[in-house]
Amino acid sequence: MHQLSQSLAFKAILLVPDKKKALPYASIKQGPGESYSQFIDRLAAALKDAPDLTEEVQDELFRTLAFDNANSRTRTILATLPQGSPVDEMLVRATRAEQNSQNAAFMATMHDAIKQQGHILAAALTKEESRGRTCERNNYADTKVSEGGRGDAPGIRAEILLHPVVKTMVKQAVPLQPMEIHMDAEVHLQPMEETHTRGVGYPRRGCDPMGDPRHEGPMLEQPVLEGLHPVEE
Repeated sequence: MHQLSQSLAFKAILLVPDKKKALPYASIKQGPGESYSQFIDRLAAALKDAPDLTEEVQDELFRTLAFDNANSRTRTILATLPQGSPVDEMLVRATRAEQNSQNAAFMATMHDAIKQQGHILAAALTKEESRGRTCERNNYADTKVSEGGRGDAPGIRAEILLHPVVKTMVKQAVPLQPMEIHMDAEVHLQPMEETHTRGVGYPRRGCDPMGDPRHEGPMLEQPVLEGLHPVEE
């Protein structure tokens, strides 16, 4: 009851018009976007510059104006404190609420950013899958079907567009087994038949293409078709 009477008395002092000078600390109010700590610093500096107020009056005015001159959002937060709470407790409560609000806004911003990144990633994956399916279809023959026929006869005509097939020929050197010739044996030499296959020629001496010295001796290059393996006799 005594504290309530003092508060009402100080408020009455503030309402009394002074023709000589205005009270600068009475006009200091918290802005809509201003933090509560900045408002408290400005209010404390203004009360400190008032020489006509005693220390007790400054403390009481400080506590009263810290609540009354706060913005509506801060007053809603300070109303949860017990009546007559000091400015320190009001500052802690308001600052904590401001930090919670900032954290919530930050989390909402991060959620929107992650959601946007998710849409971008999903679009990139969809584009990559579509490109893969297109490449897979290009590996097969394409069929084009159109209406019509030869002359005036109606019908359906199908055109098959085949992709070019690349054929490769692999040449492999086959070592020849040494041949023993006896003096009393008859040797018959037959001419080598010419073929159109490139790579068939006279025997040459050297090593196999893998560089294995065990296969020294006459070498003959023979064409080997893809998918077939040479058979040594």
